[in-house]
Amino acid sequence: MNFEFMRKIDGLNKAYNSCKNAEDLALTKPDCSLFAARKSGETIAKYIYLIAHSKIAKGSSFADILDDEVFRKYLKDQRVLNAFYYVKNNGNTAVHTNKDFSSKEAVTVLRKLHFVVGEVAKKMRRIVKYPIFNPNLEVVPKATLDPTLEDIEAADKMAKEMYKEYILSQDRANRFFEEFDELAAPQHCTFLPGTVELNETIEFDHKPKLKMTISRIQEHFGFLALKTQRYIAGLDTDIELHFFAEITLYGEQQYTASDLVGFVRGLRNLPNADGFKISTSYYGPSVDPWFNSDVKDEFSHQIEQFGEQDGFKYTAFEFLHNHGGGRCLKYENGKWFDPEKECSEDIINVKRASGWWTWSFILGVDFDFDKHADILEALRNVVRKYIPADEFVYSEKAWEEGEQEVLLADTQWNVPSLSVVKEFLDEINNTLTPIMGDCTCYPEGTWYITEAPFAIAAIEWTDKGLVIRGSEL
Repeated sequence: MNFEFMRKIDGLNKAYNSCKNAEDLALTKPDCSLFAARKSGETIAKYIYLIAHSKIAKGSSFADILDDEVFRKYLKDQRVLNAFYYVKNNGNTAVHTNKDFSSKEAVTVLRKLHFVVGEVAKKMRRIVKYPIFNPNLEVVPKATLDPTLEDIEAADKMAKEMYKEYILSQDRANRFFEEFDELAAPQHCTFLPGTVELNETIEFDHKPKLKMTISRIQEHFGFLALKTQRYIAGLDTDIELHFFAEITLYGEQQYTASDLVGFVRGLRNLPNADGFKISTSYYGPSVDPWFNSDVKDEFSHQIEQFGEQDGFKYTAFEFLHNHGGGRCLKYENGKWFDPEKECSEDIINVKRASGWWTWSFILGVDFDFDKHADILEALRNVVRKYIPADEFVYSEKAWEEGEQEVLLADTQWNVPSLSVVKEFLDEINNTLTPIMGDCTCYPEGTWYITEAPFAIAAIEWTDKGLVIRGSEL
């Protein structure tokens, strides 16, 4: 009853029978129910280990798997891990002690197992939600203990069967990739200096009107999903590359996947969907032709062309980790995001755990330095007050070399909140108040939030002085 939803979930359905056994036996044979639940939990854990490591958990016990660092990082959910332990520990007690368990205790373990199955299925993007656990189980008078439950190694057997299917699916995937490569047009990769983080999302709530739209999107998102990863995998290199992609197809046959095979399969099925959403996150080397301006500008231009026919949403956030710079793009309601109109000073209220990142902040000033030497010195004192000492030395060096117009040299000033930047600007503006009409400031620099939801901010010189404005994507 409670585990019916897992019957159609590839991989997890292999544990369905043991989960159902645990449920059928909960009221009549609680001890056996706990044992069956434990076997179910171990089978699921070994399947997760397989996905996380891309290899079978040979020789590893249930406890070993739950303590495995890669396994735990894959789950990223202490609640699920705790539920795994609860199922395992109660099953062990049922097997190795003479304790009599009540049906109430067995139902509690079932609830934990149900939570594990549901959350794992969501983690694997096989389902969006799962049914609420119903503790009112029907008594199954004919329920008997499956003889295989006597052997704890049955979980190993089931995991091995799942592993065989996994290998077969990978073989099919390889052939699948070979066919799909034709859609990922660029035929080679050349490394460019630096590391790139690129996050993109595109969503159609309807079937695109132009067939070209679908093929171009397939090509665009298929390249990073396949070409780059497979190219780098074939090199003898320690290049770090992480790629995450999730695709959801709308319509009667709703489909969601985040593994590479499922993602590409979803791309192939875009023409049959009644709309879709694609989200990708790439961290890795800057690769030509993908990360050169011509390719990016071409796709941006095509997005605009598609928008003349369709309504959809597209966002892109790109950050260059060790060679500076970045970009934020947003297309919605038939137009591109306009920084001049849509940026706001309210950006100072936006906070993230990662803080705001900038590669370079430069601030130049222009006024009569001889006439207002006191103001120039006051401005420099504001810089001394706010800018970190290890960054301030660059400005001080410029001053020593007589560059009076340089208030802030090339400075990396990462802050937890833009409120501190605003305080800095307010003091600069207050200092300039007596000569506001006779001076000009030249700010250069952009701050980024590099975790979703992404954000961007920059300083502008206005008739009211320096202000910081920005927008979330």
